[in-house]
Amino acid sequence: MTDTISATPTPVYDVIATFDGTRWDLRAPGWPTLRAHATRLDLVQKTIRAGFAFFVDRPTTGYALRVIPQLPDESLDQAVVDTIDARRDVHHARSRADQMTRDTAHRLHEAGVSITDIGDLLGISRQRASQLLAESATSHDTIAEED
Repeated sequence: MTDTISATPTPVYDVIATFDGTRWDLRAPGWPTLRAHATRLDLVQKTIRAGFAFFVDRPTTGYALRVIPQLPDESLDQAVVDTIDARRDVHHARSRADQMTRDTAHRLHEAGVSITDIGDLLGISRQRASQLLAESATSHDTIAEED
């Protein structure tokens, strides 16, 4: 006989955290009697789990909480969204720049350009140029360091 394990999805409860200027007012739709406050967003999970345990007799584990912060001013909400978007864009641009730098360093090296000159051309140190070239070199390839 084969045992099968049924994967039950973890329930996810939304928690609306509304900032009132000094603290976060917490409510969980679907649990209208549960109201709480937290002084910081990082305390919301702990506070709501304690509230579930005390007021609704639920364990503190076995479910996930999705915290939805709401700020009193729509322009602040939008500023947060814009900042997150900009940070994501920077992350993608940095990843793209890193890959382009690595690829270009290899192409320059294959064309016979010195490691020092690769660094100068790409705006990185000679040591970083050497490191980029060494990262993808196989164990039988060696990169001669130039003075």
